[in-house]
Amino acid sequence: MESQEEIDEYASKIHSQTISALVESMVTATASTSPSIDKTSSWLLAGIGATIALIIPNLDRLTIMLGNKNLSLVILLLLLASLFGILQKYLALLINVQLKAMGKTEELAADVIQRHLDKEKDISSLANKHNISIDPTIDFNKVFGLYKLTVPWYMRFNFEKKMRHHFDDPFLIYKKIGRYYGRQTVYALIQLFITVFVICIIGISV
Repeated sequence: MESQEEIDEYASKIHSQTISALVESMVTATASTSPSIDKTSSWLLAGIGATIALIIPNLDRLTIMLGNKNLSLVILLLLLASLFGILQKYLALLINVQLKAMGKTEELAADVIQRHLDKEKDISSLANKHNISIDPTIDFNKVFGLYKLTVPWYMRFNFEKKMRHHFDDPFLIYKKIGRYYGRQTVYALIQLFITVFVICIIGISV
């Protein structure tokens, strides 16, 4: 029969896993809108690129229509909007890579861990039968130590540093995705506002 301490430890473990799963689901659900933001930003980037392509061969006529100062401002703002669009796409890529890596890792690891748990029961049963003390639990330090060897030598120090940070803070990956998503949204909105402002300048000037 399990002791009170073992039951409390098991309950605490389940509680922590549930909280982690809820945080993961909330972050994943929020970040799932990242592709939609990226798609809208991509359309804006395409429009900005087409506008710049039309401006370059028609600089003389546009200078007369808008004035030299306004035209310079329009070109500067379009380039600035392009920069925010590119930054947004970079963050969208980071979010997509993180979510796919997390999802694939969980999918593959779940099956491996389940098979280990099934065998762990058999090992524990045999050990109890022969009065042998065996610890069949997985040594995750060894797992990550071996995984580190698959990383190029010049990246191992940084990899090990990141892994230590993730061990110290299990929610670090979710915090990163949340920050990436927040910045992506801000950059996309800035890109949109700049584009609208450019349209207003052209409309007023014409």
